[in-house]
Amino acid sequence: MRVARAGLEGGSGGVFSLSAVGKGTALSFSLTLGVAALLGLAAALTQWEGLRGGFEAFSYACVGLGGMLAGRSSRRWGWLHGGAVGLLYFAISAALFQEGFNWSLLLSGPWLARALWDVAAGAAGGILGVNL
Repeated sequence: MRVARAGLEGGSGGVFSLSAVGKGTALSFSLTLGVAALLGLAAALTQWEGLRGGFEAFSYACVGLGGMLAGRSSRRWGWLHGGAVGLLYFAISAALFQEGFNWSLLLSGPWLARALWDVAAGAAGGILGVNL
């Protein structure tokens, strides 16, 4: 589905693609949840106690890959499509996976910083996706 046609002569401008953002967000969540499940299985079946850090960086990498898919699917405005993937990923993950989450928390500094990093990771991935 393509929306928001912008352009001067015959629609020669860019097109924002909701389906590209949806694909990118789905990929980001699939990667995140798949690797988390594998790590949980590895920790349950072995003596390994799991990782203590690095999950935020891995999350940003997944958002970047989702942004890359969105940029590649749209073939235009990679930064916008990727940034939208990052913003959607942040909103969904905060609402569904943060215990005691309240939408008013989004106005606090740490939450805004996390949202900004997700948008930046998605935008960087979108730029790469359009140009590769």
